[in-house]
Amino acid sequence: MQVTIRAATTADAPAISRLVCTVSQEKIFADGPEEGCKYFMAMNSPAATAGKMGSDAYRYYVAEFEGRIVGVVAMLNNTQVYHLFVDTAQHGKGIGRRLWEHARDECLKRGNPGRFSTDSTLDAVSGFERFGFKVSGEQRIRNGHPSLPMTLDDFGRQRQS
Repeated sequence: MQVTIRAATTADAPAISRLVCTVSQEKIFADGPEEGCKYFMAMNSPAATAGKMGSDAYRYYVAEFEGRIVGVVAMLNNTQVYHLFVDTAQHGKGIGRRLWEHARDECLKRGNPGRFSTDSTLDAVSGFERFGFKVSGEQRIRNGHPSLPMTLDDFGRQRQS
């Protein structure tokens, strides 16, 4: 499977929004809550996504396969995995790992000392653990859905070992 990872542009916002919202409805909000789902969908509309992409705080990267966006990772403030979504039909093919590694390497080039965080949905915890993240706090409910804070500390030092 020939997947290309590249920086996203605002022209990608509709496709990114569609991917994030579709996967979220399938995985995060399949059993509700409806109000959390509505909030999340509004925060990830094409316009909201394009707005984030226009901010210096966010960097988006996409995975393309046969001209279609099949994955996205968004980094906030060069340290936080804000989004990491892969089309459910493409799960288990290494796309999430490739997106994470690309985003991580870009953050390190931009001065991140090797510390990353994320607020993981419960079904994504094991994936982030495979990347080296560890649960770093108690489960919390944010905007109607549960998440766990996770961190990856001193990645730069781990790379040098």
